[in-house]
Amino acid sequence: NEIYIIENNTFSNLENLNRILLSTNSIIQLEINSFHNLKNLEHLELSQNKIEHLSPIEIKRMKWFYFSANQLKIIKSNYFFYLNNLHILDLRYNQIENLEVNAFNGLDILNSLYLSFNQIKSISNEIFY
Repeated sequence: NEIYIIENNTFSNLENLNRILLSTNSIIQLEINSFHNLKNLEHLELSQNKIEHLSPIEIKRMKWFYFSANQLKIIKSNYFFYLNNLHILDLRYNQIENLEVNAFNGLDILNSLYLSFNQIKSISNEIFY
């Protein structure tokens, strides 16, 4: 596909949607409410795109978030705070240099965190608080 932008409320009328697979596109931008009102979404896959920035996603039921092979450079504080049920977070093959304090705050039941093949120079013990 040649998808470049996921606009606000793109999927908002699909409340029962539980899986979105948008890998291997040309997505460069996710608008703030791109995944608004997806109460049943459990699996979001955005790998192999060109996304540089993320905004917080509030999807309480999400268990799997695949975001590898994008162009993300920083993980900001509390970005994943609302993903309380997340089990797998895949951020491999990005360009991540910086993990802010509280970057992974709220991921209390996370089973797998993939950060390999980035440019991270140090990891503070405060990224999980």
